[in-house]
Amino acid sequence: MKLKVLKIVRHLITPVLLVSISCSGIMKTSDSRHVLAASASNASSSTSDKMKKIGTWDGVTEKVTLETPYIDPAQQEVNFGMRSFYHVPWRGYMDTWDSSRFLNELGMGMNSIYANEADATMQVLSEAGITHGRTEMGWGLFSYDDETKFRDPKNQRNLEAILAAYKKYNVRPLILLNAHSSAPVPNKTIPIRLKKEANAGDRQIFVENTAGIIPGYTGLTGQAVRAAMFPVFTAVDSESGAITLSAPLEKPIKDSIDVNAVIFKYQPFQGIQFSDGKPNPAGMETVNGWIKYVETVSEFVRTQLGTEGKADAGFDLEVWNEYTFASEFLNSDNYYNPKLSFSKPLSYTEGGQTVTGSEAILGYTSKFIYNHQERFPGVNVISGFSNQRPWETGSGIWSGQAGFSKHLYTGYESGPISPESKLLNFPVDALNQPDNSGFSPVLYRSFPEYWYYYYQTESLVRDSTPYPNAYTVHSRFSSPGEGRNFQLWESETNWNRALLSDELTKTTGLKANDPSITNLLHQIGAKALLRMYTFFSSKGVNTITVYNAKENDSSYAVIPNSFFTKLQQNKYQLSDEVRKEIGPQLNVIKNIVNLMKTGKKIENPRPLGVDKLVEYKPQLVFEGDGTPEHPSRFNRDDFAVLPYQLDDNKFAIGYYVVTKNLAQVYDQSKSVTDPSRYQMPDQTFDLSLTNIRGKNAKVYSYDPVTDTTTSVAALEEGVTSLSVKLQSTDYPRFLIVEEDQSGPAINQATIGKISSGGVLSFTSNIDATATVSWGPYPLRTTGTFNLEEWNDDLFNSYNGVAQVEQINHDKSLPARKGSWRWTGTITPKYSEKYLFMANTDGAINGLWIDDQLVMDKNQTTGYIELREGETYNLKLDYANPYATPHSMSLYWSSPSQQKNLVAPTEDGKHKTTLQVKKDQIVSIPLDGMTTGDGVKLELTSDDGLYNAFPRWDNDTRGVIYNNTLRYTQ
Repeated sequence: MKLKVLKIVRHLITPVLLVSISCSGIMKTSDSRHVLAASASNASSSTSDKMKKIGTWDGVTEKVTLETPYIDPAQQEVNFGMRSFYHVPWRGYMDTWDSSRFLNELGMGMNSIYANEADATMQVLSEAGITHGRTEMGWGLFSYDDETKFRDPKNQRNLEAILAAYKKYNVRPLILLNAHSSAPVPNKTIPIRLKKEANAGDRQIFVENTAGIIPGYTGLTGQAVRAAMFPVFTAVDSESGAITLSAPLEKPIKDSIDVNAVIFKYQPFQGIQFSDGKPNPAGMETVNGWIKYVETVSEFVRTQLGTEGKADAGFDLEVWNEYTFASEFLNSDNYYNPKLSFSKPLSYTEGGQTVTGSEAILGYTSKFIYNHQERFPGVNVISGFSNQRPWETGSGIWSGQAGFSKHLYTGYESGPISPESKLLNFPVDALNQPDNSGFSPVLYRSFPEYWYYYYQTESLVRDSTPYPNAYTVHSRFSSPGEGRNFQLWESETNWNRALLSDELTKTTGLKANDPSITNLLHQIGAKALLRMYTFFSSKGVNTITVYNAKENDSSYAVIPNSFFTKLQQNKYQLSDEVRKEIGPQLNVIKNIVNLMKTGKKIENPRPLGVDKLVEYKPQLVFEGDGTPEHPSRFNRDDFAVLPYQLDDNKFAIGYYVVTKNLAQVYDQSKSVTDPSRYQMPDQTFDLSLTNIRGKNAKVYSYDPVTDTTTSVAALEEGVTSLSVKLQSTDYPRFLIVEEDQSGPAINQATIGKISSGGVLSFTSNIDATATVSWGPYPLRTTGTFNLEEWNDDLFNSYNGVAQVEQINHDKSLPARKGSWRWTGTITPKYSEKYLFMANTDGAINGLWIDDQLVMDKNQTTGYIELREGETYNLKLDYANPYATPHSMSLYWSSPSQQKNLVAPTEDGKHKTTLQVKKDQIVSIPLDGMTTGDGVKLELTSDDGLYNAFPRWDNDTRGVIYNNTLRYTQ
């Protein structure tokens, strides 16, 4: 019980801690405004008036069409460190996934589950569709005398029961490795008796018997937050009994001279060589102890799961869990005053990359698992050091590391952002210009998708977007090389209901565990859970582990506490009566899982698009000031379209309004504990989809909350398009579209290396036209630009010209001041308005298309209308006076074209078009293809529907690599 209380407190303060890391504040507990009340007495009248308008219609405007393209890469053009209320970065791209994407990403935290609860809990989770779990096995669980054994048999029995449940119900565990406990490494306690009392600030104590005390490996208890080992005993005089301490005592020892000391197996993480040049064996000794712990845990889990000798060991590992608490053991500085001084830090080096300090254990762990793949095949090693910071990228993962995880919680806020809150630093306005006006909207941030916006520095979209964005090293396909993509995990997340529970109890006078309050909190929790799983999956997160299966009803509980009460009363046997208590959260997930289970595995889902979105009776998200820099925003700006493909002719397309406050009051006539008070009334939208066969399609809507279907009015049924009128709310419903025949599907696509280049093989499910091009990754086409350079930043001292295949220089232009000019031709595929975007460390001098200035000096974006098939001259100038490595990459996009590097006009050498037959194995020689080149295949049906392999140019599939990893075995 104590652990559960601590967990709640930790996540209530987590957002405050994130302010120093990410410049964000999710829950502003100092603001006491209650949205449950009829008015906001402590807000200014202006703020109060604006709050009342949120979610309302002006009573006049009947409908408005979304002005910008729905899929709009410009929404992501906000530099790292800047913030914006006007950008919706997740609308910069749209994926279509197959249903297995959703089914395989559902995770649940298993903290606080006892052995006798494990089987029943795992069974109801599995029945709801949960496929992943997370269980901690801390270093402190293991014995000092035998590190391969548990120090407490109860812990072992509990973990055996939990792992047995994972195995029985085919749920894959993520095992958390850390040292978060009062005894963070294997240790044992010894009593000591002081000869005399000691005062706070003393650097020595005197004991009657020094037997068993090991300098550097023994410390006091009860002195500080590092309770098990502070301060450390650094020297012992057995004759006098004097013990020298690593730091002054923080508390006196007076009431009793009988105290406990702790002998710990390993010293805190520290350097490997002291400043005087002497080696420090303790540095690597601790690392080796950690690896022994990793091996012990991995062997134990594999044995319990019964996966020895199988192709997949059946579990994954996460290294560490949040820096924001109980991480003192990672740095010896926390135990020594003055600090120990080292000339060589602890480090890990691989492939030219080095990390210093205790985070080296991530590299050592991934290397251990990689080097023992015969024992632990299929084990994904995930970094947990990344939980609460924005620095990690896919390009920095180690060879044996699969990816990294985030712990980006959200929750109910008692008040909105407002001019009074003064939280917006470094703002960018609606015109993408720095905003020094002081304008701040009145806007809530109480919604699960918060981390996919730029209201704060950190954003998940930077790492899940399928192409480089304004912060170029971050993207879904950021890779350390050889085409190895990383995994992005949310290993802990949820929407915290604690402050809402507090407000409800204050408003109603009821206790927090009153059934009416509990029911409301779980109903809102169901909406949050449905939004998290659907949205994060669709936007590129690999696994979403929600905290927590068992928790307090008033904060994070997914399964109501009544379930565990009934389970205990029924002697821990799952009966129909117990099963009735699983609550609305698991029920709603079960409903959507049942929908997704009707789908099949699809290798290359057909990419859908959105051509038009119309909002009826527009509802206000926040009020602007009437200027182009600060317009008002409406629900259409935050309308989510999340497509999943179930079969060659069937789609389930999630849609909802990403409202900013899950506890928004819509019907004040209802009781404050009535869930319908907070239910957004249906709002009408017209949605126009592309690359879908609307003609003769069967169309209807499925609601996973009510488990009902309703008819949908088709406004236009085109050969390759469909327009429908939808009734939408603030959680995902699914537009089901069943086409009258199959659309193009690319199956069994593979690429191989042959003497003349490469070969592409695939099959099509229909007769279709295949267009194949190949060339340097990521463009996968051939053609060149001229690159001229000057030795000064004024275009005076000419230094020659070279040919380049793409304008894509990531810190690869010479580290000196200079000027550069790219010239060549481009040939667009569509007659549309194109957006050009420059990613650069400096500022461009200008971009011209056929002598029309598209980007002026110091701009990084610009628009121009282009016509399909016409050839245009391009000129890009860049100059920089600083002697550092320079970057310049130029991208373009249009409503029909994904964001990718600007491609020069193709020379036609590496492109072919052919007709393919249904189910025929097609092999196409790719003459001249070499290492680093990629292939692009587009399959088009006779009526114009298309599919692509790969969907995104930056996808590393279809690229030829050397297939060598960086470890030297």
